[in-house]
Amino acid sequence: MYYFDFNELDKTIPSRFAHMFEYLFFFIEEDILHTPKCYGEEYFRYLKKEYNLSPKIEKLKKTSGLQNYIFFNSNQINSPFMKKSTLLKFQLENKFFDHQVRFIKNVLDSNPENMIYKKDLGFSGRGVSESKKGAAIEEEKLNRLIDFSIFYNDGDLLIYQNFVDDNFQYKGTIIESEYIKSINDFLLRFVGNSTIEDFINKLTLTIDFCKKHTNHFCLDSFIYEKKGEKLIHPGCEVNDRKTMGYLFHEIKKNLFNLEERITFKISKNQLDGYKLLSPSNDSLLIQYSLEA
Repeated sequence: MYYFDFNELDKTIPSRFAHMFEYLFFFIEEDILHTPKCYGEEYFRYLKKEYNLSPKIEKLKKTSGLQNYIFFNSNQINSPFMKKSTLLKFQLENKFFDHQVRFIKNVLDSNPENMIYKKDLGFSGRGVSESKKGAAIEEEKLNRLIDFSIFYNDGDLLIYQNFVDDNFQYKGTIIESEYIKSINDFLLRFVGNSTIEDFINKLTLTIDFCKKHTNHFCLDSFIYEKKGEKLIHPGCEVNDRKTMGYLFHEIKKNLFNLEERITFKISKNQLDGYKLLSPSNDSLLIQYSLEA
């Protein structure tokens, strides 16, 4: 039995957002979801008509005896990867970077131009900005071209493209059947073989490092351009949980398995050519398109 609560990832998330995307559970599981939210009959009629789904919900009274659906297991609640420094220390020790990255001790540290700053805690782009306040990490701001994630699930690897805005906030994912299980083929569309080989070598070491702590995790990365050359970041952060991209992959597998490509987006307004997964009155809408 499950509930869905982002607040267990980051206590600074306002309570009104903690269960914001929990309805994705309805598109993946047939089990009961325990929730503090009230879903109107109109939304359940929509799910039945459009997706032939009949969600089962119960009022969330207490979480004891329940599992937070965003985790594969309870050990992930206290994952060392809740801190960005866990991955970064490993990367620095292994000299993974072709650009400037370092830990900073306080706001009086030097402040060169063209840098971004990261707080140690935060996920999905939270705690990343051009403001130095509260930052633990300073990194050269790169010309991002393609954002992507690699999800490790107990030996299986998935790769998919993400949408990330200029404020480093996650905005959606593209799932493509042709590339979902081939890292090399996915990357070969954007960069050369030598760049891929260098990245795969770093990825192999990173996976081995992460596996010491967890068997289910997501490495976020991106392709960037520097001095006319396209390179691959060795990894921005590790998310030790079910990510939005992973949930979208599960939805595709469950409802759209025969489709070659599906685009999921998060936005304040419904987009042309997209169909809603979310209630239509939510402040942030999750929607998909088979054509985009």
